[in-house]
Amino acid sequence: MPVSIFNLSSAVKLPGRIIAGLFLACLVALGLNALGILQVATISGLAFPLIGLGAVLFGALSLTALGGVFYDRWSQYQKMTLLAARREIRRNEEKRQRAEFEAKALARLDYLSALELRFVATCLRKNEQSFTASVYSPHINNLITRGLVMSPGGTHHQDHWPFMIEDFAWKHLLAHKVKFMARDYENRRREAADEKAQRERAR
Repeated sequence: MPVSIFNLSSAVKLPGRIIAGLFLACLVALGLNALGILQVATISGLAFPLIGLGAVLFGALSLTALGGVFYDRWSQYQKMTLLAARREIRRNEEKRQRAEFEAKALARLDYLSALELRFVATCLRKNEQSFTASVYSPHINNLITRGLVMSPGGTHHQDHWPFMIEDFAWKHLLAHKVKFMARDYENRRREAADEKAQRERAR
């Protein structure tokens, strides 16, 4: 067997499965030679060292390829783990920001004007989360800016535009229904008293 046919550069370029097959073939040949079943020396004087060298070479390449597979799998797992961790961090950050936004919006409920509170109290009395009002109402726009009210959009009559109290705000309002309705009642009582006083002064 001429040494020239044993081209190392060509062997390195072989597919992994072929390299593994050649490694096993070399091991089988060496094993059969050791058992006396196959006399490798009768083929050629260089056959035995070449098969031994092939076993070492293809064994090393097979182990390298196997290590590469495990490394690729490990790298892929690390990437997936890192991506999952980043997504979790992003979700937690979004939850934190949302919680801060809702907390600030709910805190503004204690500082609503009398007319802003009237919309809220009316919804509580009717037990209806949605209502209609003029799209140009400054009080509704203030509630939207405060993050307490939203509009589903679409095409509607400008004087009967649909609005809805945000879910988190509505839940809070229902839990403190008596408090907000009492504030609205006090505002109405005070306004009625002021109007009565003005009428008496006008006489």
